[in-house]
Amino acid sequence: MKLSRTGYIFLLISAVACCRPDNVEPDEVQLPAFTSEPTVFSLAEGVLNDASGIVDAISFQNSVWVHNDHDPHLYLVSYEGQLLKKIPFAGFARDWEDIASGPGPEDNVNYVYIAETGDNNEVFPEYYIYRFPEPGQNQEQIDHFDTIPFAYPDGKSYDVETLLLDPHTRDLYLITKRQLTQAHVFRLPYPQKTGEKNTAELVSSIPYGMLTSGSISRDGREILLKSYTNIFYWKVREGESIPDALGRPHDMLAPYTLEPQGEAIAFDKNAGGYFTISEKGNSPEPVKLYYYRKIAE
Repeated sequence: MKLSRTGYIFLLISAVACCRPDNVEPDEVQLPAFTSEPTVFSLAEGVLNDASGIVDAISFQNSVWVHNDHDPHLYLVSYEGQLLKKIPFAGFARDWEDIASGPGPEDNVNYVYIAETGDNNEVFPEYYIYRFPEPGQNQEQIDHFDTIPFAYPDGKSYDVETLLLDPHTRDLYLITKRQLTQAHVFRLPYPQKTGEKNTAELVSSIPYGMLTSGSISRDGREILLKSYTNIFYWKVREGESIPDALGRPHDMLAPYTLEPQGEAIAFDKNAGGYFTISEKGNSPEPVKLYYYRKIAE
């Protein structure tokens, strides 16, 4: 997504609205610590200038899957920023905005979920989640995939750049972007229908604006939400659902080196840290892959 002048005004307002102090007493939950100085690698020029989603690869070692906004391909990138694989997707890419990975309809299969949910002008009547088994070593194209069509309640349209997958329930969560101080959280409960339109359920509203990505750890115990200027962290408590966790103040602000137009975040597969990547925007420098390592918990 490209930022207009109005978008930058939204960004400044949301940055103020989102930066709340920590409200959790130290003895209530054991929080991790992350290195404030990330590992940084530059990517090849011109390959991922519109990076909007990232997820750690399970079928490959030391690699992440990344996608652009309007580009029907998955890119496999090493932790050191090298392009390893470019896999075409046999479908459309109207405005891909986030990616998630985890369980799905078939047990013991790791699925990739792509959010066809970008809508800068908030005009589309229908949106889609594409779901398919994660590509393996010898796969050169994504030919077979499920399409989960959905609409928001009351026929409303939203620009959404955050997709979350609950690994325990297999529910999908979508969080709106353009509300200045209150993002809506919608749920597509499992099993999501592929043969007919789903209606997303509004489950809560949270006091954040301009959210561009999110991630739930593969064990379901940690949540990250990202705006252009901050990363918000929650430690999921015993018996707490994803909406319950997001419904209370974030446990802490996680470290973040400001990127030109940072629109993607993901835990690594072991929740030992998290990755971020940015659109190139107007930066003269190449796109960079950042990794923030967990140093204590």
